[in-house]
Amino acid sequence: MAQTEFALNLLDELIKLPTVNGSEGSVATYLKDIFQQNQIKVSLVPWQRDYNRVNLVAQYKQNDGLILGMAGHEDVVSAVAPDEWTYGPFMPQHDHGKIYGRGSSDMKSGLTALALAFIQLTKDPDFHGNLRFIATVGKENGRLGAKQLAKNHFVDDLAGMIVAEPSTAFSDTAMQQLLASGAFQISQPNPANYSRHACFFAHKGTLDYQVIARGKAVDSSMPEMGINALDHLIEFYQEQKHYFTHLTQFKNRQLGPTEATVTIFQAGDQANTIPHLASLTTKIRTIPEYTNTRIIDDLNLLIATPNDQWPTCHLALRVTNSNNPVQTAVTDPLVTITQASLAKIWGQPALALGTSSGTDASEYLRANLKIPVIVVGPGNETAHAINEFVWEDDYLKSIELYQMICREYFKK
Repeated sequence: MAQTEFALNLLDELIKLPTVNGSEGSVATYLKDIFQQNQIKVSLVPWQRDYNRVNLVAQYKQNDGLILGMAGHEDVVSAVAPDEWTYGPFMPQHDHGKIYGRGSSDMKSGLTALALAFIQLTKDPDFHGNLRFIATVGKENGRLGAKQLAKNHFVDDLAGMIVAEPSTAFSDTAMQQLLASGAFQISQPNPANYSRHACFFAHKGTLDYQVIARGKAVDSSMPEMGINALDHLIEFYQEQKHYFTHLTQFKNRQLGPTEATVTIFQAGDQANTIPHLASLTTKIRTIPEYTNTRIIDDLNLLIATPNDQWPTCHLALRVTNSNNPVQTAVTDPLVTITQASLAKIWGQPALALGTSSGTDASEYLRANLKIPVIVVGPGNETAHAINEFVWEDDYLKSIELYQMICREYFKK
């Protein structure tokens, strides 16, 4: 089978696997077979002994020199309104140069391209570097696999890491719109004219939390006998909103400002009962200038004040996810090599950007603080959307891109 046909078929087969968070093991098994057919050493690492959720680590080590990591994730988000898709979410279709399907953009195209680049490099007698391929579970819901692998020392000895998350815009116009929206931050040095193919050398962290208010439930005909949990939560919401005006004043040159948004507000379950519980959920995109730990300390103080002042008030903070920002120097060799490789493959200068989107790299940096990270992948802004797709050409050329980055990295 021709190399291009094999690459397209392999991506189709992985898209067909409905690896919504909790069932990623089939990707690990499929890739394990491909690697072993090419005489590559593979380790499978189940998450909490769950063989439906299996991380995969492949190793190619020729000497005692530097090891470069190549990382991606196996899971995808849920299909979202599958009846509204032109094609079935897990039935990949090729149409006018696009490959449709859930995960085609985020990030089975990037993961597959990494795997194929890895295999081809192991067959190249002129390549003398050391590589470690990592595929994780649970990235879209808590970065579970990355936490596990970092804790178990799989990244301690890495000298750098390529993360294959989407970094490509749908079109030149889309790239301009994304830049104008503030989704990406341009810093110098960067070209004045550029293509839709970019790489990210920095991304924001995330902090997800709930604030839960407890009251006293009674029949709604006698509300004075109860304590409406909503009352205290709304008061907290207003105080938190004021706090956000302070928080979002902090900015990073590569990442822009801290961003905070309340995403869920819940209370009550029937019209004739005063709610005894109410909660709000907030997501904050964090930057190095105002750390996750500092924000959590602020929130605890924000909750302590009403709890102390009002005997009927009981608010509790529950942090559900905390991942630190990632920032590699724009002058780091991994960044400059990636930028130059993109320009060579696409014939146009490429941007190196900061972005709000998070990756597994936040977890890897907990174990290896000094590791430089570059995020570059064929996916685009249709990730997580209905009719998600990746351009065939973006996917196929990313296989070449990853090989070029690795070869140039080990020349330095």
